[in-house]
Amino acid sequence: MGDLMRSSDSPDSDGTTVIVNGDPVTLDQQTTVAELKEMAGADPDDIATYRDRDNLVGLNDDDIVLEHVPPGETLSFQPIDKDKNIFGAA
Repeated sequence: MGDLMRSSDSPDSDGTTVIVNGDPVTLDQQTTVAELKEMAGADPDDIATYRDRDNLVGLNDDDIVLEHVPPGETLSFQPIDKDKNIFGAA
């Protein structure tokens, strides 16, 4: 899995940790989605998503992760098809 920094503390102990690929990852306050994708070894064309209550939220590559994703939340990377549909579905 790339160069992810894993937190030895609980996932939300410092307010800068999210879960990626099942592991807690400590982020800099300015880490973008594109930087996180690179650290995680995700495909550059994948879209980062997390669940906000009952909604699946997609993030842009230039979004600052911690401005959008609450500490301790799980992020995943999903493929998008040629028509820009997540999971390849319309």
